[in-house]
Amino acid sequence: RKDSDGWLWPWGPGFSRPCRIKYHPSLIDFIANETAEPCSLPGLREQLVEVLNIEPDQARLICENLVSAFVLITPEVLSRGYELLRGRDQFKQPLDHFLTNEHSIEYARAAVRHGLKFEARAPDVIVIKGSDREHTVVAAHRITFEDSHAVDLSRQKDACTAMWREMGLPVPRETVLPVEKLMDAPGLIGFPMVLKPVNSGAGVGVFPNIRSEEGLKLVIDRCLEDTSLQSTDFLVQEFVVGIDHRMLMVGDRVAAVSQRRLPRVVGDGHSTIAELVAREGSRINRKFSFEAPSVRINLEQLGLNESSVIPDGDEVVLAHAGLTKAGAYVVDVTDTIHPSFCEAALRAKDAVGLKIAGLDLVTSDSTKPIDEAGGAFLEINVAVGTALQTWPDEGKPCPMADEMVRYMFGLDAA
Repeated sequence: RKDSDGWLWPWGPGFSRPCRIKYHPSLIDFIANETAEPCSLPGLREQLVEVLNIEPDQARLICENLVSAFVLITPEVLSRGYELLRGRDQFKQPLDHFLTNEHSIEYARAAVRHGLKFEARAPDVIVIKGSDREHTVVAAHRITFEDSHAVDLSRQKDACTAMWREMGLPVPRETVLPVEKLMDAPGLIGFPMVLKPVNSGAGVGVFPNIRSEEGLKLVIDRCLEDTSLQSTDFLVQEFVVGIDHRMLMVGDRVAAVSQRRLPRVVGDGHSTIAELVAREGSRINRKFSFEAPSVRINLEQLGLNESSVIPDGDEVVLAHAGLTKAGAYVVDVTDTIHPSFCEAALRAKDAVGLKIAGLDLVTSDSTKPIDEAGGAFLEINVAVGTALQTWPDEGKPCPMADEMVRYMFGLDAA
């Protein structure tokens, strides 16, 4: 579909939301004149072959080069095999590497939109260059922007929560244990509980909502099988009941808040869990995988697997982790969260010393004052991605890479 500004909006299989791409005028005219229905990018390739009699391999190359030369394009395109930052004419510079990390790509797109240069050093590493400064971004980590001491503190989850507790901020009860002492955890914290490595991020090694000694033994066995976790100290926290939120803060403001709703299915008495997931995909994130550790552990605790049939009307929560790979459904709630949560979140960030950070909050109702709603701040992360905010499953998109680049380079929001 071509709009009045000359942009083409592809839509079809493989796209969970519209995206817009500016093609050369001749291609826009071709699409407008030769196709009656909106087409996806694979559909464009087919049209080139069928209508213009272009060889299939050449049509594929045309699409890849035209599409990848422009930056207004969604991560879904990349996942379908299109190398986004391939076109050299658009960027006026050679690319030694094709970027494949979605966070690096978002930063690169933001840099181009704001007239900044960037250099791709690796598939997930770029250096963004302004007139008076430059910053290196590795995936979602702005390694030359944040203070190194603040980064180190943010990775010590127990130290952060202890500091917040002294400040009067809401945090869960917790203790730290080596993996060989984890069976002592029930007597110290009780069930349900959460286990997470003291010094990790991105949800690695996190096991939420452990409800019994049998479930705890399953987790310990998994930890002993994983060489990266065998000698790790674990933070053992009480499991806080509520809805998971990611609060993304840039400077002195909460720029975006994403609510991550747990994936769940309702049985019909004859369909397997896998079939229910396929059917209920609109309320389960597209990145859901039965191989995600939090999904496997949760189903094992329930005595279920993807081939299990759920009785009619029974609801099963597939995972208790707010991760998209565990199926969490992302809803933007930036405009509805109560200001008291934002004030407390900024205090927590400033105490750690970070400039840009993501804070994980669990509360039953983020629209109410923090003292009334209850809940807890779980941890803070310096390596914050942009996908949750830029491409929520529901609600207003917040282009966070743009916001971060503007802040990092002191650019006016306009």
